[in-house]
Amino acid sequence: MTASTPRRRNIHREMHAAFVEHPNYQAVVQEIEDALDLYEEDGEVATLPCIPVVGPSGVGKTTVFKQIKAAYPRVKDDRRVQMPDGTVIIADRVPLLCVTLPAARISVERLGREMLKELGDPHASLGKPEGLDERLDRLTRGCGVKGVLIDEGQRVVDRAGVLTAEKLIDWIKDRHANNNACFFLFGLNRMKPLFEQDGQFDRRWDVELEMTPYVWGDDADDDVSSRDAFIGLLAGLRAESPVPFAEEVDVMDDETAKRFFYASRGLTGGLKKLLTRAMRIILARSREAGRAKPPPEPVIDLALLREAFDKAFRTQKANERLINPFGPQWDGRLPPAIAEENYVTATAKDKRRKDKLRRARNTRDKSTKAERKNALAEALTK
Repeated sequence: MTASTPRRRNIHREMHAAFVEHPNYQAVVQEIEDALDLYEEDGEVATLPCIPVVGPSGVGKTTVFKQIKAAYPRVKDDRRVQMPDGTVIIADRVPLLCVTLPAARISVERLGREMLKELGDPHASLGKPEGLDERLDRLTRGCGVKGVLIDEGQRVVDRAGVLTAEKLIDWIKDRHANNNACFFLFGLNRMKPLFEQDGQFDRRWDVELEMTPYVWGDDADDDVSSRDAFIGLLAGLRAESPVPFAEEVDVMDDETAKRFFYASRGLTGGLKKLLTRAMRIILARSREAGRAKPPPEPVIDLALLREAFDKAFRTQKANERLINPFGPQWDGRLPPAIAEENYVTATAKDKRRKDKLRRARNTRDKSTKAERKNALAEALTK
């Protein structure tokens, strides 16, 4: 690329970055900000709330996480923290401590060191594990942490709803008990049993903030506000799109909007997945056409959306027998429920039920064997 050559627009990046605030999103952001506003510099520990934020993949939890983090930036060298030996160190003000649970090998030490790293501790990877908690609590308070945001919280619970990292849950309880900060645990809906299994953990946490997909409803319903909100979100994305929509794709029309609803299952992430795939197809077409002649100005039409759906949701089409809502098969139906909310949950409950029956059967078998053994021993001693 020479100095005089204009940079090609990256319409995929622009579509990915498109952001539209919508009711489901705004309500959760406001709840989190209200909780953070309760923070007082010298307030009592363990009095601020702990709030789970749950919802299916694609509903916008990560976007909320990122926006809240961006709204409370760290301030360089703004705090003085006294260490156990009496020395004073200069530290950043860190209003929000944001970490993500790893996909594997979750441990107290690993998460603790990651939190120390986020707080700016240059020796986060050093020192014995025994002193890690005290260091973390001291810096959490010293850096003025208002809230601790932990993403991918469902990783402490397996798909059957069973805790896989109990020590970590106890450790989080201790951190909340020792620090004047809100705790927020972001994760999928399968995280909910976490609060049912541990009474002490449950008492520390408010009722979860649940981010749900939009609902289309029935035309005869008195309240179709969720449908209207979805159409508003769709219209906002159209306005933000780097490529115009064709006249045949009138997103304000219920029939057209319902096609998008089926494709996305009412999820913001589903809409973005569809539209960013459309941008990738346009870029590929442009590269091919550009070799022979200047490509025509692209538009988002039904043919493009049909191809984008087939490519973006290939796995879902195969596993859940979805039809392409932008193709000739479209008959106006509503989409099936999201897999996480039905199939996976039902499978997990069934597994728990079978495990419980197996344990009960094993207990009965052991009891019967013990009774037979005692009866035999009694007979032999007569």
